[in-house]
Amino acid sequence: MHLDNHDPTSIVSIIVVLAILVAVAGSLPSAVFALGPLGPGDAAPTLVGTSPGDPENRRVALPGVTLINFWGVWCIPCREEMPALQAIWEKRKDDGLKVIGVIPNNRSHTEEIDAYLKDLAVDYEILLLGKNWSEPWSDIVYYPTSFLVDENGIIVRRYTGALPDQIVGMIDDINAVLDGQPMKPQVLINYEETDRTKK
Repeated sequence: MHLDNHDPTSIVSIIVVLAILVAVAGSLPSAVFALGPLGPGDAAPTLVGTSPGDPENRRVALPGVTLINFWGVWCIPCREEMPALQAIWEKRKDDGLKVIGVIPNNRSHTEEIDAYLKDLAVDYEILLLGKNWSEPWSDIVYYPTSFLVDENGIIVRRYTGALPDQIVGMIDDINAVLDGQPMKPQVLINYEETDRTKK
């Protein structure tokens, strides 16, 4: 776009528009204007989807401490991780822990999902997202990817992968947040070297 340097009206108009945008951005939740992947410090965006066998869309509230786990039936590391998530949910659900297993861009049949969950004895909450799933979550590339959300709805940790040390670290983090204790340094893995968890 070309601006006429001798047209003060154009310059003033641009300054006014920029001022309005800055003011609006400052009044909106951080997740709306988050640049790049969701991570610690971001407000957890709303999740809207369906349950296996129930086509009605529903909005998932995030009361208390919540682990949001993105997974797929084709994902081997997900299968290795889910029994640990089931165990910590059973142990700490009375303390307010909620675990939500999310299948994004779902292409699996309900029967396949039900059989998978039954085989692993998993019965925490499962949410299926359609093809047009929520944009704030759509930067996820590797599976499983999980988010630990605190009682205020703020993401405190993001996890990618399910190696044994990572699973142990995630469980320690969940217990720490529930108990009001500081979390230990996070176990981080570079998955650019492998496509084992990539969709």
